[in-house]
Amino acid sequence: MNALLARFAETFEASPLRDAAGLGAERRAALDAALRDGLPHSRSEAWRYTSLRPLERREFLPADALPPVEAAALEAVPSPRLVFVNGRFHAEASDLSDLPEGVSLQPLSQVLQAGDARDASFLARRFDRS
Repeated sequence: MNALLARFAETFEASPLRDAAGLGAERRAALDAALRDGLPHSRSEAWRYTSLRPLERREFLPADALPPVEAAALEAVPSPRLVFVNGRFHAEASDLSDLPEGVSLQPLSQVLQAGDARDASFLARRFDRS
């Protein structure tokens, strides 16, 4: 097993949200399939031109607390503005005030914590690996 999949497995077991929104079985099945089959490779038609080999040797660790973002750096960026730091949504630096009517935005972690399976149902979709 490569380092990336090993980290996925370790993180999944430790996650308090692994069964959130009633998706525990689907998430477990997807992880088990990835652990069994490995990452997609160039012999899979959908991944023919995308090599994931560099990811196999890389170790990913959880990011520490989000660092502060200087407000001056964002002054010229109009809203709505989504700010991500180290791949994590930074709510304090983001500005969602001008989202179109009927549009809402929240991190996936909040959707899972709310536990509404309908809102998180897209996570249960299965895709053909070929």
